[in-house]
Parts: sequence; C-alpha cells; structure tokens
Amino acid sequence: FFSMVTYGQMIQSELIELWQTNSWHNSEKYTNLYDSSGYVSSELVESWDRVSNTWTNSVQFNYINNDKNGKVNQLISQFWDMATGQWLNSERNIYTYPISSNISAVIIQKCENGVWYDTLSDTLIYDKNGYQLKLIQEVRDSTHHLWKNNVQILYTYDSKGLLNQDIWQNWDGGSWANASKSSYSYDSSGRVLTYNYSSWLGTKWQSAMQYTYTYNNGQLANLFLQNWNDADNSWENFDMTDYFYNCDSSMHQEISENWNGSNYSINSSRNTYFYFKNPPCNIDTTAAMDYQIFPNPTTGLLYIKTSVNEDIAIMVADMIGRTIYRENASGSANIIDLQNLAPAIYLVRVIAGNKIYSKKILKE
Repeated sequence: FFSMVTYGQMIQSELIELWQTNSWHNSEKYTNLYDSSGYVSSELVESWDRVSNTWTNSVQFNYINNDKNGKVNQLISQFWDMATGQWLNSERNIYTYPISSNISAVIIQKCENGVWYDTLSDTLIYDKNGYQLKLIQEVRDSTHHLWKNNVQILYTYDSKGLLNQDIWQNWDGGSWANASKSSYSYDSSGRVLTYNYSSWLGTKWQSAMQYTYTYNNGQLANLFLQNWNDADNSWENFDMTDYFYNCDSSMHQEISENWNGSNYSINSSRNTYFYFKNPPCNIDTTAAMDYQIFPNPTTGLLYIKTSVNEDIAIMVADMIGRTIYRENASGSANIIDLQNLAPAIYLVRVIAGNKIYSKKILKE
C-alpha cells in the first residue's frame, strides 16, 4: 500500500455536493496534507452541518510512511467524538513488505477502550513477475485466539498482463465456495472498457451489474452503470458519471447522475478537486469563437460546427439540471436530433479537452 498522490497531482481538497431541491448542496469535504516527499500524510473528512452551516469533523486517516518511496507502515483511522471534542482511534492497518516492495501481509486491528485488537489478516501471494495471484483473508477468533479462513480472492490475467478477472470465495467451514466474480475488458491501449460483476447462484454465475467506460482524447469521459434485471432478462440503466479535466490533465470535476427510468438522468452528486498549486490553466469556458450551434430556435435538428476536427462530447440538459441527451462525436460538423423533446429552453454543452462551450437553445 503506497501513499500515492491522487490522479498524480497534489490535490489539496475534494468537495462533494449532493443535488437536492434543484440545486447543489455541500455534503462532505476531504482535505489532504503531504510530507516533504510529496506523499499523503493525512486526510481529513468533514461533513456539512446544515443547522449551523459549517463544516464539522467526521473521520481522519493518518499515513505513517517507512521509507522515501512512500511505502506505508501503518494507516490509522480515527473518528471525531462530539462529546469530548477529540479524535479517538478506530482502526489500524499494519503493512509488511517483501524484498520486491509489494505487500505480503496486512493486519487490521480495531481499537476498544484504548487497546488495539487483531480482527483481520490479509496475505497476498504474487507470481515471479510480480502479479498478484491470490489474497487470503483470515478473521481472528478472539475466544480461542486463532486465525480462521474468511475470504480468498483469485486473480487471473491476459497475455498482456492485464487483470482478466478476480473471483471472490467465502470459507464455508470446510472448503472455499464461490461468492462473486469481476470480469474486465480493455481497448488496444490497455484502458478498461467494461467491468462486469457477477454473483454465484449455486450452479452458475449471474450478472449483477456492469460498468461501461468511455474515453475522449485518451481521458476517461464517462462511466455508465447498469444493473441486471432478472425479471426482464436485460440490463437496466442506473447511474452515470461524467469527468472533466483541467488542461494539464488533472481532474477538475466528476458529476454523477441517477437514471430516472425514462430517457434522461437526474443529477446526484458532484466532486470538485482543488490543488495546492493551481493548474497552469483551468477549463476554458470562453470558446465561443470555435463553435457554432444553430438554428436557434429549432424544431428538432441542431447543427454543431467547430473550427477544428476533434473529438467532442455533446450534452443537453433542461433548466433544472437534468441531462436528457448525450453523445460522443468527432469531426468538425455534427447533427443531433431533439425532435422528441418537449418545447422548452435547454442548455447545450460541447466539451473538447479543457474547452467547454455552453449555449441555451429554444426547442419549439
């Protein structure tokens, strides 16, 4: 376990907002501190108090590094005790490393009345090339002071060394029994295209949920979640997340939406990232000279022209923030069909790299 810098950047804080009553409201805030080598040393989680309209302490994580490469010796989580106004220990992870610098074991402890007690133990097994083959988790029997099997995870890889699937198994007292399976597919560049989660039904695997990844100019642009409906024997839309970046490729924002059961989704949450050193440039929202959207008003067909040939994402939202149309496109001229939309004012956004062009249009 390494104390890594999120997205390869020095993220100072992350703000999480929830969509309620047609507007964004504060929910949680994560604030990071770093050591002199640039590794995360602590993370503070605060919750928004709607009564006092202030941030209040919730949880904090302290990373204890044992070398200059950022390897973590211990990770200690604490919760804020409102009654005493102080941090109290909750959980501690203790890591050990073999010569190859990969984790070989993790001991997880709980704190009760100021005393640490072993609860779980993870043992990780690697092949000669450093690929993880297995994780075996044991649970501590406090009565007999023995470790007992709990869960194991089996990993397999394709010919390129990319994770193909992992199978979770539970210990039933005498043998390992299948529980769940995760399967992955990739594009030619090694980027994840789909992640499928299946449950074991006793004799066969049954799909439960699936993520689909979409990229724009090599960056993750959209993550689409579907759940499996046994009754209809089909996938049902559930959740979608759009990703926006600064021009130095650092993460700017994630916006998640829930599927409404119709042809649009409703805003759910928004994550915004802030940095100790601001990126050299931010998202450019003044790209009007590069794009044309017409006609306005429109009876249905909308033409989008750009001065350059590039990959773009097109999104259409109504005036309360619901995304009702989205499409990834390329080239300098595109047409979208809005004939099925009710007459109203809509917001059209064209996203290309760090540039976002927004325009209100009237559908007649």
